[in-house]
Amino acid sequence: MSLERLRSFCPFLGGSGRAAVPRLPSARYRPRCAVLIAVMACERVGGMSTDSSGSQATVSSIWTRDVGPALRSEIVRLCVAAHREQDFENLFTYLPGDGLHVLAADAEQVVGHAVVTTRWLQPGTLPPLRTAYVDAVATSPGHQGRGIGTAVMRYLADAVADFDLACLEADRPGFYERLGWQEWRGPLGGRSEQGLIATPDQAGIMILRLPATPRLDPSEQLTIEATDVRIW
Repeated sequence: MSLERLRSFCPFLGGSGRAAVPRLPSARYRPRCAVLIAVMACERVGGMSTDSSGSQATVSSIWTRDVGPALRSEIVRLCVAAHREQDFENLFTYLPGDGLHVLAADAEQVVGHAVVTTRWLQPGTLPPLRTAYVDAVATSPGHQGRGIGTAVMRYLADAVADFDLACLEADRPGFYERLGWQEWRGPLGGRSEQGLIATPDQAGIMILRLPATPRLDPSEQLTIEATDVRIW
């Protein structure tokens, strides 16, 4: 993605190509723009990633409310292609405006994506925890295996460090386990005004412990608030 095009998506990006510090009054996330990373067989060098291929991707973040029609189309197209699932065409119909999208761009296209929204998980007898819930993790089929998904998830973990917990539903647990995520082994369910909704067939729920995460027992019950469109 060209720098001019990235600037049009990320208003915090300064003229030098480095991310300006966003001045957001009570932000729950920390959006950042234009962090250059290299992908494929990365080797960390003083805060930057380099690789022998010389290819680079730009990792940035943007609020859902600031995503324009063109970028929405790119994100939807990426998610449909990565998951081979047409339901992603409805992604933006249920995302709140304060969702945070983490994007990886290479040349003129978005090649990596994840989005975070605020939800409330309750492990065992603990009070509900303010949770960064991750959806729509996707890497373009032509760019998989180059470290783009890893870069997106590491950026995301840093962006949500002020939450109590992070959570996602995974069909490839091994990928997330390498990044520090842990699969929840206990019973799962949704909380509604009518009471608990058991979800015994739900699988692949994973958590990431953050600095404020209390002590957890992954064998205990884990519940989440049920919404009009989903539980997990």
